[in-house]
Amino acid sequence: TAGQVASDLKNRQGATTIGNTPLSEDDRDKLEDLVRGLTTKRISICNAMTFALDHAESCKEIAKCVAESLMIFETSLPSKLARFYLVSDILSNCLSPFVATGWAFRNHFEAVLPRIFAHFRAYQENIEGRLSAGNWREKLLKVITFWCDSGVFDTKFLVGLEFVYNVDPDVEDQKDDRTSMLPFQNSSRVESYLRYKSKLNDDRIYFTNR
Repeated sequence: TAGQVASDLKNRQGATTIGNTPLSEDDRDKLEDLVRGLTTKRISICNAMTFALDHAESCKEIAKCVAESLMIFETSLPSKLARFYLVSDILSNCLSPFVATGWAFRNHFEAVLPRIFAHFRAYQENIEGRLSAGNWREKLLKVITFWCDSGVFDTKFLVGLEFVYNVDPDVEDQKDDRTSMLPFQNSSRVESYLRYKSKLNDDRIYFTNR
């Protein structure tokens, strides 16, 4: 209805202003230290996620800081993966009713994720070794699949991220021939998705409930 559309638009507009409170200088330094020293260990990601959610009133600045750290080409593969896991954990927990403005994290990350995945595509081209590049892609798609399963983002948005990751817009007449890992209506793609999903285990990402 028209009223629902107006309400949704109001909520989206409000999401761009909520979370604009700047971090204090000490908190900004702590955030940068946490991101810089992040590893794929559960406790490391949990500590950084807890800091982010405890400072949800500054989610715009936090999301920007984490996003920028993800788009540095010189970052090592383990560090980049750890930072991506951090994004996933924040998104998975920010809708908790115990986090006052945590829901705004989703909107701020949603705005920058297409650029992050475009960077991931370019970054993968510079990863040495076919096995490492394959593992990198598999881990990214596991997280996308988790987002799809848990409803963090709607499927259309995730399909867009996957397309950005697989297709280089600077190459003319390029086709994305890879079978999607997301549940499309196309039966062959659904079957592929189910086969892929059956191989996943419960600890595919470091997801910590609060």
